[in-house]
Amino acid sequence: MNVFPAASSRGSYWILGMTLVILGLVVMAWLIGVWWLALVFLPFALFSLLLALWLPGMRYELGSQALMARCGPFRFTLPYGEILEVARQDLVLNPISSVRGPGFALLWVPYADEGVVMMCATRALKDILLVTTVRRKYGITPGNMEGFLEELSGRLQES
Repeated sequence: MNVFPAASSRGSYWILGMTLVILGLVVMAWLIGVWWLALVFLPFALFSLLLALWLPGMRYELGSQALMARCGPFRFTLPYGEILEVARQDLVLNPISSVRGPGFALLWVPYADEGVVMMCATRALKDILLVTTVRRKYGITPGNMEGFLEELSGRLQES
C-alpha cells in the first residue's frame, strides 16, 4: 500500500480561528445569562476544533484493490474497477453552503460545473484531481500529484 499525504494547506489555521470566534460567542452568551445560546454554539465549536485536528492527517492510500481517501473518521473507498475517469481540473464555485473553506473541502460540496462532488481535499477550487466513478465524483488533492497519478495509473491498468 502506498500512502500519499494531501497537499499542504493552511485550512487548519483558518478553522482554528473560526473555532476561537465561536468559543468567544459561547463564553459571551454564557456570561450574559443566555445559556441556551451557548449550548447552541458549543457543538459547532467542537466540530470545527475536531476538523482542524483532522485536516493535517488527510491522506490517500493506494491499496491492492482500491483507492481510499481519509480525513479523520471520514473514509471514502474507490475500487479501481469502478473508476471511469481521472482528470486534473479547476472547479467553479457554487455559493451553496457546504463543508468548504479556505484550504479545505470535505464531504458533499456542490459546484456550478460538476454538480455535487464528494470532496476530501486541502483545496476547494484550484488544481483538484477529479475521480469519476460509476456512482459519484470525488475530489482529492495529493501533495505529490505526479507521483500519485503515476502510481494510480499503474493500479488502474492492472485492474
